[in-house]
Amino acid sequence: MASAPQDRPRQTRLNININAQTEAALRRYAAKHELTVPEVVRRFVGMADSIEAWRDTGHEILVRKNGSVERVAWVY
Repeated sequence: MASAPQDRPRQTRLNININAQTEAALRRYAAKHELTVPEVVRRFVGMADSIEAWRDTGHEILVRKNGSVERVAWVY
């Protein structure tokens, strides 16, 4: 039995223009993780939303490599 329309998440179609570098990055990530490009965009938006929420509440984003820790500076 099909779900009632109110039970399904609302979908919005979004058309955007991106440069070749951004397209290549999306396609590379999609291929590497066996995802569709729209799914990659959904995931990246979710990650960006989480990062922004953490920053808004005073958290720092850190990268640890080989025992060294660096603070990530986000520049828009």
